[in-house]
Amino acid sequence: MPVESLYCINELQKESDERIVLNVGGVKYETCRTTLTKYPDTMLGTMFHERNSELLHPTNGNEYFIDRDGHIFRYILQFYRTGKVPTSDKGKEKAGK
Repeated sequence: MPVESLYCINELQKESDERIVLNVGGVKYETCRTTLTKYPDTMLGTMFHERNSELLHPTNGNEYFIDRDGHIFRYILQFYRTGKVPTSDKGKEKAGK
């Protein structure tokens, strides 16, 4: 199991956390709210902060649509999960797994 998945599993064990599905340009990503709010001064950190929960309108359950390039977004999510930006093709391949 990839390290990123283990991080999410550990985060999901917290009662206050929830899974979020991001539909980014038709590509779906599942992550934890704590992952998205790790960097509070970013767009995703602000969107999913508890104080803004009433402003969010999921399209289906806990799914949110973001009109951006879904294939590029995996690198952004990788950064949120690990705090590191993939710098090589090998790292970029791992980011998508």
